[in-house]
Amino acid sequence: MDGRLIYENLKASLDPVEAAKHSFFHYHTRGMHYVNLLRTPRLTAKVYFATREYRPNINGWAVNPHDHAYNFDTCVLQGAARNIIFDRDENNSNWHYFTYRSPMADGEGFQSQGLAGLKRRTDFAYNPGMNYHLSHDEIHTIAIDVGTVLFLLQYEDKPKSHTNFYHDLPSPPDTSGLYKPMTPHDVERMIAEYLP
Repeated sequence: MDGRLIYENLKASLDPVEAAKHSFFHYHTRGMHYVNLLRTPRLTAKVYFATREYRPNINGWAVNPHDHAYNFDTCVLQGAARNIIFDRDENNSNWHYFTYRSPMADGEGFQSQGLAGLKRRTDFAYNPGMNYHLSHDEIHTIAIDVGTVLFLLQYEDKPKSHTNFYHDLPSPPDTSGLYKPMTPHDVERMIAEYLP
């Protein structure tokens, strides 16, 4: 995948009004902003911006380990990223395990499932122009710095009832103040400021 070329082509035909319908400030974590470039049932293209407000969590990651409802490809447009993949570890119980159904899709959010074990499988670094692929059932997280910009191509959702999330604490993460909708002007400003 030539993520930078695909991004440039989508940016050239961007409709800010349409993009703003699915673009948010503080997406998943504070300071990580999300601009939607394309959204269809089979393909979504989006950009994540780690802005000056972004701070990694206590582990140094953007979010804790999780899987997805879809396969996707990521390209680093700016900055750098580490993609860290985990396997389940039946001999350990070092994480609080939650299933997740998005409230943005009428789900009930996080539901505790007790304790579960994870062990790190891989930890690879990616620089601008580099890409990686992740399958929906792979458990991962990312480590990024302020100023990093990631472009993602998200493919059609898989038929699964929930995704999985692993947390340091027995209570789910606090999502108050997250997912603030963008305006068309916000979409244009984010791209102009971070990817002129």
